[in-house]
Amino acid sequence: MMAFDEARGRVVLFGGWRSPTGMLNDTWEWDGAAWTPVATTVQPSPRAAAAFAYDPLLQKCLLFGGADAGGGYLNDTWEWDGANWQQAFPANVPSARGYSQMAFDGNRSRLALVGGWGVNQFPGGGQPSYDAARDHWEWDGLDWMLVASQIPSPRSNHLMFFDSSRARLVRFGGLSYFIPKSNETWEFDGVAWVQAPILSPPPARNNPCGFYDSWRGGGVLHGGFLGTGSGWASTNPVDDTWVLTGVGPATATSYGAGCPGPAGTMALQVVQRPVMGTSMLLAVANIDAMSIPLMVVGLTPIVVPIGGIYGAAGSCVLRTTLDIQELIPPTHAWSLAIPNDPSWFGLAILNQAAQLSFDSFGSIYNLSLSNAVRSTVGSY
Repeated sequence: MMAFDEARGRVVLFGGWRSPTGMLNDTWEWDGAAWTPVATTVQPSPRAAAAFAYDPLLQKCLLFGGADAGGGYLNDTWEWDGANWQQAFPANVPSARGYSQMAFDGNRSRLALVGGWGVNQFPGGGQPSYDAARDHWEWDGLDWMLVASQIPSPRSNHLMFFDSSRARLVRFGGLSYFIPKSNETWEFDGVAWVQAPILSPPPARNNPCGFYDSWRGGGVLHGGFLGTGSGWASTNPVDDTWVLTGVGPATATSYGAGCPGPAGTMALQVVQRPVMGTSMLLAVANIDAMSIPLMVVGLTPIVVPIGGIYGAAGSCVLRTTLDIQELIPPTHAWSLAIPNDPSWFGLAILNQAAQLSFDSFGSIYNLSLSNAVRSTVGSY
């Protein structure tokens, strides 16, 4: 079990399994140059497969459960403050388990514990005693709280991390009694778990390792077991590496009021969001028949009053930079092809319709603007 202590700038390693001597309960730290054993008078019992993560608010590492030397599972809670191990005795405790995953949920400012192996899902008999858990718990520094007793699917031996760029807990792969391996990606936005529609996911596996790479802005997954043949839980190890980027919904939000023209105030409406591999589509209502309508496209929001220019009303405000201006077709709809390119993910696009209205002599006598729309390119 390993976690990074941000406050102290140390990687903390605890316990594990070593052949042929069995389970360990030693504590080591890595400072970027060397590993150093840390002698403690009190420490958790020997174990492997425990959940272990760092809480940046409490500035402590938290350890929960794991597999003991006798083949059973534990549900004790321990804190590491950089010098000492201290056992916590909360009022509420998740069931005993190993191979669960824990990560700090930045949305809810708490450590999240999800899944694990060791739960009796079949109390009526006729099935094996153990299976993967399907619950979601949080640690607030004093007690465990159950967030959801029935997340969408039971899972153990999976990968989980918090994607801080998109504010999501991300869960990938893993296994349950009936599913030896998975390539599903699930995300928790602070309210609900939703499966992310990944177009080309890594091959299904259990026991992958990984983390969130804040430099790249994406999750990193490495290795695991493809779980083929007999003894599927620990067969066919692989050493491939994958990076999860460009995952999240496309959004489109209207903001700011338009200003009136001869046919009323133009209304810019979203027909299709900017999903990668499709086309973004906007429609414009209330275009004057005697006008030249333009779509203004920008990448930077601005607030520039233009009242009085070409007779524009005093309420006229330009809300995007003039990076691109295109004629709006007679269909009064404007589209933009969004390539299926991860580099486009998260790109913000600002749109505002403008029209120059002409009198019977061909002279411009009015300039008007629509509301603005801010869109963000997403994968679904």
